[in-house]
Amino acid sequence: MFLRDVSLIRPDGAAQAKVMIEWPLVRLEAHSTLPVAVYRPFVVGIPLEGVLNDFTERKGAEVDLHVEGGFDASNHDAWTYTGRGAVKNLNYKGVPVNAASCQYTLNHYELDFHTGTVVFNYSDYPLRKAFGGPATGTAKVGRIRYNAPEKVVEVEDVSGEIWAAPLVRLFATPVADMLEQYRFHRPPKLSGSGIVDVTPEDRTNLKISFSSGNSADYKFLGENLTLDQPSAKVTIRGGNVTVTGLRLNAFGGPVTGRFESLGNGLLKGELSWTKLALPALTSTYGFNMKGNGNTTGRIEFSMTDGKVETMDGHGLLALEKAELFSVPMFGPLTPLIGDVVNDDKAGIQMAKNAFCNFTIRDGVLSSHDFQTSTRSLNFAGDGSVDMTSQTIDIIVRMNARGLLGLLTLPLRPFSGLFQFHGTGSLKDTHWENMKFTPPPHGQDQLLLDAPRAKIISDRE
Repeated sequence: MFLRDVSLIRPDGAAQAKVMIEWPLVRLEAHSTLPVAVYRPFVVGIPLEGVLNDFTERKGAEVDLHVEGGFDASNHDAWTYTGRGAVKNLNYKGVPVNAASCQYTLNHYELDFHTGTVVFNYSDYPLRKAFGGPATGTAKVGRIRYNAPEKVVEVEDVSGEIWAAPLVRLFATPVADMLEQYRFHRPPKLSGSGIVDVTPEDRTNLKISFSSGNSADYKFLGENLTLDQPSAKVTIRGGNVTVTGLRLNAFGGPVTGRFESLGNGLLKGELSWTKLALPALTSTYGFNMKGNGNTTGRIEFSMTDGKVETMDGHGLLALEKAELFSVPMFGPLTPLIGDVVNDDKAGIQMAKNAFCNFTIRDGVLSSHDFQTSTRSLNFAGDGSVDMTSQTIDIIVRMNARGLLGLLTLPLRPFSGLFQFHGTGSLKDTHWENMKFTPPPHGQDQLLLDAPRAKIISDRE
C-alpha cells in the first residue's frame, strides 16, 4: 500500500508524509511541525522515550522535523530513522534552550545527534543573575550519541563561549551539579569530548578545556576568592574530577596549580604563586596590615569535604617588601622588642622580608625555620597555627647583637639574644618575654652569628 500526500493538521502544528506499507514493514518520509507531546505515545518502551519525556515547552515553542525511515511491526527493536530537526523555546532537563538544530540517526541501538547548534537561554541562570553577562550562549556540537548497548553517552567536539553546567546538564545531570562550584562571571571559551556513563558503574571519562579573559569565583578555605583569567583542563573520570594546567591571576600575581577531587569528598591539590599582594590576600581572610608587600610560595595539600580541620600538606612561603610587624599576630611584639633592648625605635624597625618552610597536619600549620630581619635585628621562629580556631603558639628568638654592639664570648654565648612567646588569637596575639633557650637545629647559624649593623642617614 502506498499513501501519498498524507496531511495531518492540528491547531498546534501540521505534518505531511508519504508512506509505503508492505506488512509488517512500514517505510515513511515526513515533515512535521507537531509539538513534542504528539510523538510520546509512539516511543513508549524504547530509548527515545526518555529523550522526549525530558522536553518541556515554553511560550512560543516550535518544532520542525524532517524524517525518513521505518519499522518492522513484528519486531519491537527493528526501527530506524534519519533526518534533521530544529526546535525553539523548549527546556530540556530543565535547561532553557532558545533554539537548537542538528542532524540525527535514531534506532534501537543508538540515538545519534550530530552537526548541531544549541543556543542557551541564560535569562534566569544564577551566574548571570549574580554577575550579569550575555542573555544567550551558542554551542557547536560535533556529536552527542547515546550508545544503548554500552549505556554511555559519547560526546565529540563540543565548543563555544558558554557556561559549562547548562551544557553538561543536557546529558549528565550529576556531572553538571559538580561543575556549578566553578562560578565564572562570564561564559568561558569551552571545548569538550569524552564519554558519560548513565549507569552507576563510574565509566565516565569526559575531558573539558576552558579559558576566560574574565573572572571566576571559587571558595577556598572557607572564603570566596575571585580569580582572573583562569584556564585549565578538566578531566572527569568516574566520580573523580582532575584539574590540570591551571593558570590564573589572583591578588595581583600569577598562580598555577593542579587539583584532584575524589568521589569520597577528598580534595588533593598543589598551588604555586608569585608575588601576590599581601594586603589584598590578608584582608580576604579577615586580617589587616599596613603598607604593601607580596608573597611567593608553594603548597601541596589534601582535605576532606572542604573542612580545614582535615587538611594535611607541606610547602614554603616567602614575604617580600612587607611591614611584617604591622600584621596583627606580630604587631604586639613591637613594643616588647623596644623594652628588652631599651630602645623604642628598635621595635618599629621594618621587617620587610621573611621565609619559612611549613607542614600542615589536621589543620595545624607548623614551621621550624621561620626567619626575618630588620636593619640590625635577626629573628628566627618555630611554632604552629591552628587554622580551624585561628590561634597561634609560636616562639620567636631575636639576635640584637648588631644593635647592642656585643661580642660573642664563649662564657656568655646567649648575650644579646632574646626570646618571646606568642599565644592566642591570630588577630589578638599575646606576647611575653621569656628566658632564652637553645634554638632548634637550623636556627643556630642565623641567631648565633652576629649581624653587622649598618649606619643609616636620618632620611632613611
